[in-house]
Amino acid sequence: MHKSCYSYHCRNTPNNFTDFYAEFTQRLKEYEAYSPEFAALVHDLVLYLGNHIAQAKVTNRRINVIDLGFQGSINMLVKYVLDQYCSQSAKQAADIHMYVVAEWFKGVYHNMYTSNTFSSLTHIEVMARNNAIYQYVPGSLHDGKLTVTYGSKDDQSQADMELTVMAMTILLQNK
Repeated sequence: MHKSCYSYHCRNTPNNFTDFYAEFTQRLKEYEAYSPEFAALVHDLVLYLGNHIAQAKVTNRRINVIDLGFQGSINMLVKYVLDQYCSQSAKQAADIHMYVVAEWFKGVYHNMYTSNTFSSLTHIEVMARNNAIYQYVPGSLHDGKLTVTYGSKDDQSQADMELTVMAMTILLQNK
């Protein structure tokens, strides 16, 4: 979903998650009907999440979706896929909990977030170390199994060191 559209809906329902999510869901349904590319992504996510849901049920585990982005849009997309396609038999909406939320989203996600470290995590993302650690294999999600290829041992060591220093700095900053 386009960021400005996502932001628009949040600003129009700044303190009511139910209204926000109802509007958000309607827009995603419309976009899914309009865009074959988005519909294909949703289909791939249904397969991927379905695999994890089946495994989680067998092992009695919880699935956590962590989005380190600005708006928590990955969490919301996953919630949409779960609610519209994967949880139909359960007749229960997916319970989401945001880990990083922009300051102006805290009204909508009231009591649904755990972290105020957005500014620090932005610096981690700016380092672009995710690409040094691993990259997604293009097209691998199509069979419901996401595949990654790992970076070199030196790149991973450098990324580990930078992320460790950044995490320690954040902990010291919060004391």
